[in-house]
Amino acid sequence: MVKRWIYTILCVVIIFSCIPTRRLEGDGNRGNKVPYKGYRFANKSKFDSSIYNKVIDPDYFYELIGVYLVDKHFTKISSDSGPSVIQVLQFYPDGKVRRFAKTGANPNPEVDGLRGVIYKRKKKIKIDIFEGVSGGGDMAIVTSRVMVEGDRLYLLEYPPLIDYIFIINYIFPNEIPCDVYEKKEKVPEEWKKYKPDW
Repeated sequence: MVKRWIYTILCVVIIFSCIPTRRLEGDGNRGNKVPYKGYRFANKSKFDSSIYNKVIDPDYFYELIGVYLVDKHFTKISSDSGPSVIQVLQFYPDGKVRRFAKTGANPNPEVDGLRGVIYKRKKKIKIDIFEGVSGGGDMAIVTSRVMVEGDRLYLLEYPPLIDYIFIINYIFPNEIPCDVYEKKEKVPEEWKKYKPDW
């Protein structure tokens, strides 16, 4: 009975988590996979502008400075491995978020970067980012809970249930990836002329 229940949930999640994608212009239309044009994130309507009041500054980039494992209370349980690629978060005034590699970054979100939104749910700040969830190119929306300490953002990642190999870890999480971002340089005015379409 329990197996049937688990299989049913997995099938429903897989079917309803499929989002049609397209490739960005970068690398001759072989850039990042993103949702189709016109796609709207379900949690976009939960954007709360108070997130930007003395908490997160959308006029600055936030760079990935550390990666480690934590428990669900943000308690560190592994040593910092450091990022293999410097990732950058860019926040837009209307709650849209873009994540991209610092090296070779392009200001135009139609050329490179992953897409997402920032919002509040039950007074907690969260970010949804559409990204790869397996080596096979599967894409899904990954939700991270955000803790802010000064100029640092701690993103506690809860991968989607379609990554069923680790489903027990999602139901009973004890080792969760945590990415640490730090406020860095100001977003150049040239970058601000590009308007995100998600």
